[in-house]
Amino acid sequence: FGAAQFNPSITTEQMEKYKELTNKLIKVASAASFSFSMRERLTEIIEGKMDAIVKDDSVEDVEESARLIKTFLNNVINNPYEDKFRKINLANKIVAAKVGQNKSCVAVLKSVGFTKTGTDMFYKADKRVINIAPLVVARDCIEKWIQRNRKEMAALARKRKDDLLKANLVFEEEEEE
Repeated sequence: FGAAQFNPSITTEQMEKYKELTNKLIKVASAASFSFSMRERLTEIIEGKMDAIVKDDSVEDVEESARLIKTFLNNVINNPYEDKFRKINLANKIVAAKVGQNKSCVAVLKSVGFTKTGTDMFYKADKRVINIAPLVVARDCIEKWIQRNRKEMAALARKRKDDLLKANLVFEEEEEE
């Protein structure tokens, strides 16, 4: 897993191939160590937490929040050795607006193993080699959840926008009186 240098040294092309094969090995080994019952349990947890996001009025665009969470998971899955992808800065303007300020969104990340420290979340920061199987299961679950609930999320977003417009209209009428 890249712990030792190659002797004799290898070309850049060979190093890329080595990294690709190592990532495939990690995915296969992770999947083999994650039982069917663990997958089912995690899927139920993720679906429940995603349903909670829809009911959370502090989440303005549920689909965008879900896609951002999925992107975070994808980044770790595709780059399991890169520490920068295993850290989420909740103070970042975009992240804070879509995920960081919403307990429901943070709960989804915690359910797959992210831990919160101050304004950051980390995935197994103390480990060099990680099991990405829970992340793959969660990512796939979120993608299926988005597909199933797209109409409901659009209707909810439209209702929130209508409610906001009605509130502004009432406020403007009161000002005129």
